[in-house]
Amino acid sequence: MKATSAEMAWAERLWAWAEYHEVAGILKDTYSELVETESITCYDELPFDEPHCPNALLKLPPELGCLKKLNELRYHSLAGKIEIPIEIGLLTNLTVLDFGFSYAQLPRELAQLDSLEYLRFGNGLLADYPKCIWELKALKELTVSSSVVTVLPSEIGNLKKLIALDISGSPIEFLPKEIGLLSSLTYLDLGNTNIKELPREFFSLSQLSFLNLGGSNLEQLPNEIEILDRLSELKLSFTEITRLPETIINLHSLRHLELSEHHEYSCDQEDILAKLKERGCEIMPY
Repeated sequence: MKATSAEMAWAERLWAWAEYHEVAGILKDTYSELVETESITCYDELPFDEPHCPNALLKLPPELGCLKKLNELRYHSLAGKIEIPIEIGLLTNLTVLDFGFSYAQLPRELAQLDSLEYLRFGNGLLADYPKCIWELKALKELTVSSSVVTVLPSEIGNLKKLIALDISGSPIEFLPKEIGLLSSLTYLDLGNTNIKELPREFFSLSQLSFLNLGGSNLEQLPNEIEILDRLSELKLSFTEITRLPETIINLHSLRHLELSEHHEYSCDQEDILAKLKERGCEIMPY
């Protein structure tokens, strides 16, 4: 494939950026190889005071939008913020977009990624999640870290294909009833959040097999927990839950249960734990 002068110009800019940041997958020898790039991975360990990153802001090059066959982009950086160019919306074959826990400024053009299945990013100090993520109808796995957001919006119910949701470490205070619309969800991490109770609709998550509530503000596990009969792993450590509902015995798939070690359980609670253990459930720290 013979490149035009304009094509060679953007290719050379991309090569220069890739070489500086040691970006795996993009250091190709020729233009024809470059445009065939399907995967990019970079763990940028350059310190904040490097000239590429004034005020701890790292900008990804708009030339990335020219890599039409790209299906995986993983970029983890020590920079405080990563600015994503609007050209990201041109990568219609992208299925994986992973910025680790870096604060990524997501443009609204991200909503154009109809094939995106995996998204991980940090939300920094923004008070709300970017609206564009609720339009990603093909999304199957979503991990968002935030130190400010306290409300998971009702639009979470738009992500019907979601199978894994991780908002651990965020100060989320409650779940919207629309959480119950995620009928394909199997993995839910609510660890170290400020959630105090689970809405009735929560127990519509019939496919759930992993649930982490450890470190949350939950004080009581509802009787309805028995409805989640596919649950195999349940984490309740570092919570104020001192009594387990008797209905937890009906979780026949439960194989791992984590409890807070500083609590003392009454005789009836010890009986419940003993029955779970007899059935092959590993109980920590019991």
